[in-house]
Amino acid sequence: MYILLSNLKWNLEISKRYKRASQRLFVLRKLKRLLHKFELVGVHNNFILSLLEYCAPVFLGLSTENSKKLEKLQRRSHKIVCGPECRCDRFPLLADRRKQLALKCLVDHILHRLYPHHLPSGRRLLFPFCRTSRRLSSFIPSCIAL
Repeated sequence: MYILLSNLKWNLEISKRYKRASQRLFVLRKLKRLLHKFELVGVHNNFILSLLEYCAPVFLGLSTENSKKLEKLQRRSHKIVCGPECRCDRFPLLADRRKQLALKCLVDHILHRLYPHHLPSGRRLLFPFCRTSRRLSSFIPSCIAL
């Protein structure tokens, strides 16, 4: 169940996810003494990343404040698993992952046949008219812009 405010913001939902994922970081810290690095990455992906990315395409137009909050948690997890000096690419940015998942969802989504109309050339999708910035940052216009 999602928490959506009357102004269509996701602040409470992101705060709830941030809190739950922060609690799970404690388990990751405890497991650091027992498991190898590649096993910790698997625990991170299954235990924390799954919480942060659940229904990620919905959060495609997330505000920068909320997006930074989730990225901060991802960096904390990266520091626990790899150490503070690590520069590996096992922890991609959540915003990039959201974009990839949204594009995949747009192709496989049940509404794909209903909405995305192609231009006459057939190569590009027709971009919908968006009167407000809120509509512009919603799911379908964001996916088409990608």
